Amino acid sequence: YDPEALVGRSGAELVAPESRALFAAHLAAAPSTPLDGFALRRDGTTFPCRIRGRTLDFDGRTIRVVLVRDLTEQRAMEAALLHRERELASIARHTPDVLTRLDRTL
Repeated sequence: YDPEALVGRSGAELVAPESRALFAAHLAAAPSTPLDGFALRRDGTTFPCRIRGRTLDFDGRTIRVVLVRDLTEQRAMEAALLHRERELASIARHTPDVLTRLDRTL
């Protein structure tokens, strides 16, 4: 979305249907911690996200500011790292050789 298209819209409109109940409960509890869930893109597809909200007083009104952070790239990197860690652990477990690591910067 363009930022201008989001001003004045409810954050709940951007939450994917499968995350709406969780979002509503989180919003009602008003915690300071973020919520991980799924949000909607303009084309209707969903993506993993982290939602943070804060209630502020602005021009005599109480408003809610919501930040939605796309986690797609972060989740892909985490999955690749986990795959690599498992691969290396498997090599270390199954090799008959002794493995060492030398760090010349120490």
